Amino acid sequence: MSPDLLFELVSGILITGIALLDSLPDSVRAMLAATVLVAFLRFFESRIPIEDVQLGEAFCKSSLVAMIAIPLSVWLLPAYRMVVFVDVLPETSPHPHPGWMLLAAVWMTGFGAALIALITSHRKTRAALELQEFHGKSGAPETQRLMLRLAHWQRRLSVPQTLSLVLLKGAQPRNLNSRHRIGFPAAALHWPVSAQDVLIIQALCRIKLHHRRWLLLAQILNCCYWPITWAPALQRRLLTTFQLTMEGLAESCFLDPLGYRNAVRQVEQRLPVQERADTKTRSEDERAPDAQPVDAIATLRRITAHLRGYVHDLGRLFEAPGEIAWQPEIRDRDAPELRWAEPYDRVFLRVGQAVFFAVLLTGVTLKESPPVIEFEARGWLEVNWMDQYFRNPNRNDHRRDPLLPPAD
Repeated sequence: MSPDLLFELVSGILITGIALLDSLPDSVRAMLAATVLVAFLRFFESRIPIEDVQLGEAFCKSSLVAMIAIPLSVWLLPAYRMVVFVDVLPETSPHPHPGWMLLAAVWMTGFGAALIALITSHRKTRAALELQEFHGKSGAPETQRLMLRLAHWQRRLSVPQTLSLVLLKGAQPRNLNSRHRIGFPAAALHWPVSAQDVLIIQALCRIKLHHRRWLLLAQILNCCYWPITWAPALQRRLLTTFQLTMEGLAESCFLDPLGYRNAVRQVEQRLPVQERADTKTRSEDERAPDAQPVDAIATLRRITAHLRGYVHDLGRLFEAPGEIAWQPEIRDRDAPELRWAEPYDRVFLRVGQAVFFAVLLTGVTLKESPPVIEFEARGWLEVNWMDQYFRNPNRNDHRRDPLLPPAD
């Protein structure tokens, strides 16, 4: 095949694909852009080791921002799409296919249900846990001592805003999604001072690192991306990095790594025994062995297992927790050492590549080539603009005396 024929074939395929994009409604094109973006982000996220704490956290935050900005720009800014000029525009129907409207209606239904479940979860969490709130020097002597410890650690961590202490039911520590309130279990009023300090320091570190805002953004994006189960996985990765960065800041603030671990152990020993469903692994019958014969029955079983897992993940989305769950130190001392190197160049490279490919594949449009403009001398202004701006070097006008009349 000659190069000209190959070029025509490739250009014809590209123009046909762009014409199909132009036939889509803007909302459906935004969904397609979001799907392509998530596919590339998932590819890059899977190659970031858990030891790179700052890289993982910065990548998750940048991914959340990109997952908002790119679909919205594709949807709401059609005038800024990349233009490909063609001689003749393909014919497209001015009315969108009813199937696209049905797809948008399904997405809106799922988004509304997920958002209602998220709001309900936040309200239930707030209503079920709060017992009493204290400001300043109010309350019993035990709460006054806690307020003094809170003020001390606020100065140490440079948290300037005025905070109140909220007593919570039971002994389980909670992380309230509030910027001005610290949750404290009522049973911890008589715990050792070091255990109380750990709870206060961890709550202040989360406020200082703005974990609440990023969690809320991730939860809203989970509602937007509800058909894609990788979005909750990205949130779980973000919460893991949050826990590691909080532990690092709290330990450095405590000024005694061994004492900090002992205090965390004291808190853990006083907690009620609970079964953690999120740490359970899948049963062996759900796992596909590495060396499994490829046949129709095995393929059907794997597809059925994946569908069950997908439905399970969707169910977990509609049961979203309204807070960052408190957990003891998750760092494994036998694991590889955590890396805290500056990650911003690598984050820009990974997220930038995902954004570039998503915009390139979904943010292109066709336009008809503009007509060729021919300049002609009209009216009294008879100016040969080619001679004025691009003078012919063969002419000898510059050698003539300017005072002599021009030659006929």
